[in-house]
Amino acid sequence: ATMVARALLDPAQPGLRRQVDVIQRSAERMSRLIEDLLQAATIEAGRFSVELGREEVSSIVDETLQGLEAAATVRSVRLQRDVAEDLPMIRCDKVRIIQVLSNLIANAIEVVADDGTVRLRVSPDAGGVHFAISDRGPGIAEADLPHLFERYWKGKAKGRHGFGLGLYISKGIIEAHGGRMWVESRIGQGSTFFFSVPAAHDLGEHVAAT
Repeated sequence: ATMVARALLDPAQPGLRRQVDVIQRSAERMSRLIEDLLQAATIEAGRFSVELGREEVSSIVDETLQGLEAAATVRSVRLQRDVAEDLPMIRCDKVRIIQVLSNLIANAIEVVADDGTVRLRVSPDAGGVHFAISDRGPGIAEADLPHLFERYWKGKAKGRHGFGLGLYISKGIIEAHGGRMWVESRIGQGSTFFFSVPAAHDLGEHVAAT
């Protein structure tokens, strides 16, 4: 589909180009779903691994927010960052932590009202760094909170889509780092998702952790 799309340079063929675009987007969605299913399966089987190294938090935050600017702009949502100074290096797999942050912030962008704000706060924590992603969306019912990180579970909150794998995978990634993830929410007042990642301290070269 990508090759065909590149070849369709004839402006007299707009209908065909639109059909190829639909095929390409569908293929991309299926690819993402397959990747999610594979990650969920490895987490459930206890075989999920991360490549740990010393990483700067500011670099992770910058890369994550840059990747979400377009999605926020479409909804006129403001991405507010509040990153403490002098944070320690963290012991993490940078790609995986960006994956977690991107998922949580993208979820917040979906549920918050147009022209709303999604806030990312990062602060030092005992033995590591603490992340918090807050929105002023509809909130999550108290009865739903215990199920939020279950595989395939989907809430009924406005704007929530997907297959119920994102939070399950995110929690698995954070736990593979030796951290933890949790949420606080009230109906009508929004939600805040939290997670912590250990500081790097004297970690040497990249190592695998299951």
